[in-house]
Amino acid sequence: YSDMFLFIGLAYYFAGGRPFFMSLQAGGSPEVSPWTVTAIIFAIAGSFMVSYTRARAEGLGMECKAGMMQRPERITLLVIGSLLGSIPIMGILLLKLVLVALAVSTNLTAGYRIMFIKNRMPRDDHAE
Repeated sequence: YSDMFLFIGLAYYFAGGRPFFMSLQAGGSPEVSPWTVTAIIFAIAGSFMVSYTRARAEGLGMECKAGMMQRPERITLLVIGSLLGSIPIMGILLLKLVLVALAVSTNLTAGYRIMFIKNRMPRDDHAE
């Protein structure tokens, strides 16, 4: 849930969601970016798959910590991207780049873990 709530908040913002206390703020609307929302969806999927592949491997009695985008790395990158997002003028672009990097790297890590486990599974040489 921790990963999901962060991504949902970002997706809501980039989908054009209004701030909760809109009447307390002076103007300004969030930047609407369907491509960024798409990157966030892929980042969520990749994050879930990284965790799922590890849990599935452990369910098969194997340890799988392969790949570089485990939870601490994902959260750290997301926090850095969020902090960069507050920089005037360039911040939103930097945040978008971090989200795309997360989308790509989490899915690559999940794919790598799948292949890692597949290559370490015992082979049934007596199958017909």
